[in-house]
Amino acid sequence: MGQTIISSTSPLTGLKAEVIIENDCSYFYLYHPEAVGNEYISESSLSTFAACWIKNHVKVSDIHSIQDDVKKSLQPKMPTKYCAYPDDLAFLVKENLEIVWGKEGSMAGLYEKDELICVIPYWTDLEFNGYSKYSRISDVALVPSPLVRHISGDLFERMEEARAFWKQDFHLLWRNYKLSYLNELKRKYGKVLKYYAIDKGKFPSRGLAVFEKEDIKYAFTLGIGLFPQPKIDLHIEKYQNYQLFEMAFCYRTDIGLEEQKVFSQIASIISRPWTFNTFLDYRHAVDLQINEEYESAIIIADKNVNLTESEFLIKQNINLLWLVPVTNESFTLISQGGPYR
Repeated sequence: MGQTIISSTSPLTGLKAEVIIENDCSYFYLYHPEAVGNEYISESSLSTFAACWIKNHVKVSDIHSIQDDVKKSLQPKMPTKYCAYPDDLAFLVKENLEIVWGKEGSMAGLYEKDELICVIPYWTDLEFNGYSKYSRISDVALVPSPLVRHISGDLFERMEEARAFWKQDFHLLWRNYKLSYLNELKRKYGKVLKYYAIDKGKFPSRGLAVFEKEDIKYAFTLGIGLFPQPKIDLHIEKYQNYQLFEMAFCYRTDIGLEEQKVFSQIASIISRPWTFNTFLDYRHAVDLQINEEYESAIIIADKNVNLTESEFLIKQNINLLWLVPVTNESFTLISQGGPYR
C-alpha cells in the first residue's frame, strides 16, 4: 500500500475512505468493515469495497497495459490518452482536500479547494469504479467515469447538499427533533412509560419511547428519520417519499411480551439500512422473534392504516413503519406468494 494523504470514517455506516498515492498515481479508496451480526469488526479487518483512480503523477504511454499493472498487484496507472488533463501531474495536497460523505453515509466524495474531483457512490461494484474529474472516457475497464457537471449533475447536487448537511449542529438538531416528536406522541398516547437510548452512546443519537393506552403498549423509535436510507433511489422512482422513516410496534399488555428482547431486535432492525447498505420499506419482511409461533414480521406503512397520522412526520416527509408480527405459517405462505392472514 502507498502513502495515505487523508482519510475519513462515515458517521453512519462505519465505511472508511482514504486518498492514497501509489504506483505514480492517486487513488480514492472505500473500505467496508466486515459485519458480524450488527457489529463491525475493528479496522484490522478492513476490506476494499471500491478503488477509484483519481489522477496520474507521471506521463504514461498510450500503449501502457492497465492489466499488466493489475497482474503485478499494482493499482493501475492510466494511459495518458484516457486522461482529461494530461499535463496536470501535480500531487494532491492534504490541506486542500476534504472527504464528504453522502447524507446516507454510504457514498463518498473528494473535494479539492471546494471543487468536487472524485466520487464513489453506493452503487459501485466490481464493474464500476466511480467518477473522477481527471478521466475522459467511461467504457474501459478499471477507468472511472468522467466527473463533469453536464453529465453527472445529480452527483454534484447530492454532494453539495451533503456537504452542507454535515455542517449542521446535530446535537441541537436531535434535541429539537426528539422534543417535537415526543410531545406529539404524548398528546396522542399519554405520558412516556419508558424511554430507552438505543444508540449505545454513539452518534447518531437514537431512542425508543414506550407508551400505554387502553391496555395497548406502543413503542416508537426516535431519530432514525434524520438520515436517508441508502440505495432506495435505485429501486423506487419517487424515492424522496420513502427514504426517511421511523419505526413503531404495538402489543396488548396481557400477552407477557419479553420487552427487552423485542426492543433489542427492533434496535437492530432499524440499523440495517446503514449496516448492510440497503433499505426498509412497506411489505418488507424481517426477523422478529416474539415467541416460537411468531418469529417474523411484515412492515406496514402508517399511511396505509392511518393509525397514528403524525403531523410531525408527515410535514418532514418521514414514513412511520409498523412492525406487524406474523405466524410462522403465514410467513411461509407470504414467502411463497400466498395470501397474508
